[in-house]
Amino acid sequence: MRRIAVLTGFLVLAMLTTSAAANAQGSRILSVTRLSDPGLIDVSIAEVSYDSLSGAISVTGTVSCAAEGVDVYVIDYAAAQTRAGATTTGSTYTVSNPCGETFSAVIQPDAGGRFLPGRATVEVAASACSFSCTVEVVRAEVLLIPEPPTL
Repeated sequence: MRRIAVLTGFLVLAMLTTSAAANAQGSRILSVTRLSDPGLIDVSIAEVSYDSLSGAISVTGTVSCAAEGVDVYVIDYAAAQTRAGATTTGSTYTVSNPCGETFSAVIQPDAGGRFLPGRATVEVAASACSFSCTVEVVRAEVLLIPEPPTL
């Protein structure tokens, strides 16, 4: 009898966990296009999230370097969204991100604007130098979905 009670409790917990995971939503990366590929670095966008309270877009990823002695000096981030003929934009940057380490930035909409749920474009441009300097730009088409409230 005791075994059945433990097993039943486990099944209830498993069902609740599966249900919560199935209902969780997040923004989605629909496609990624490499606009320039100098070969010295490789920019990857791993995740995009959307905060409906602030209207901000967060982006994380990595910049991999093809050789020793490459320094990533600046990473620029930009977002744009057009809805009903009006375009909302925003941009920011980070300085000196080590090769292979995760970058993260929050793109706030420009003054008076607000990113809304729906399709948007996010661009990440990394500038790096070794013997010469180069820039790699990656564009992601994303679907902004508000994060569910945490309980």
